[in-house]
Amino acid sequence: MIYNMIALVLSTLALASSTALAFRQAGLMKRSNHLPAYLAFLEEFRTDAFHQRYHFICNRLNVDHDPRNGISGLPDNVRDTLYDVAYFHQNLAALFRLGILDDQIIVTMSTRFVRVWDAIEPFVLREREIVSIPHMLRVLQDFADDVRTTPQEQGLLRHLRNTRKADRNTAKA
Repeated sequence: MIYNMIALVLSTLALASSTALAFRQAGLMKRSNHLPAYLAFLEEFRTDAFHQRYHFICNRLNVDHDPRNGISGLPDNVRDTLYDVAYFHQNLAALFRLGILDDQIIVTMSTRFVRVWDAIEPFVLREREIVSIPHMLRVLQDFADDVRTTPQEQGLLRHLRNTRKADRNTAKA
């Protein structure tokens, strides 16, 4: 009788550990599928050219160009720079909200989202009026607003995690 109980307990433990390991393996496989996208972002982020474009957007765009003309009124090279930097950051925000990027990456870069949005905001808002695209760069805008309104690092991380969960629940509905 006691041997049967021991066998039953060991079987239950084996089933529980196998199930836990299977779920962990599935999670690791899912994340490994996203690795190429993450590495592409990292490779772009590490280039000097990207940092020069970021510096221009954050420090020179509003000084050198009039936002009343929107994005479409910018010279081609400036417009390309704005799109490169803005969509890079918007895509990072989207990947975070989808649960693909780690929290620490976003917390480390949080001020960059705000700086980019602050620099391009008047151009984007005017462009939305000109070409009637109300959701242009909206993910970046919302993410920068979330970062700006949550001042503490731990509070930011908690808030962004809750936002990510809410986004997933909305997508499932």
